[in-house]
Amino acid sequence: HQKGKGEVHYKDGAWVSAEELTLSTQDITFLRGYGVFDFLRTYDRRPFTTEDHIQRLFSSAQMMDIHPPDHITPRHVEQIIAEGIKRNPHLPDLYIKLYLTGKSKYPNNYTNMLVLSSRRCSKRCNNDW
Repeated sequence: HQKGKGEVHYKDGAWVSAEELTLSTQDITFLRGYGVFDFLRTYDRRPFTTEDHIQRLFSSAQMMDIHPPDHITPRHVEQIIAEGIKRNPHLPDLYIKLYLTGKSKYPNNYTNMLVLSSRRCSKRCNNDW
């Protein structure tokens, strides 16, 4: 992506545009708020306290009885964050949201892993995350 292009996000093993990023209306996170998230930011394109945020995400998932697939490990999430920063070179600094959704009943029974990137917002900005 080049300057002026939209952000690239991660969902379940694929990098997608905001337009391609979807979550089923049958997902339990959408229906009942059964999911966990954490939020971090970058400074000079370097993520700040990544390990703390990832640990909190996984601890929250455990408390909520959400079990990510075996390949979604803290190390894997760290790699996704690094790759997301590379895939969004037009953003000088990023806000990064990490999501693990509860299992969806329809059409599959799986946990979604989402990593959303957004440009950092100034104090005047009130329409960004």
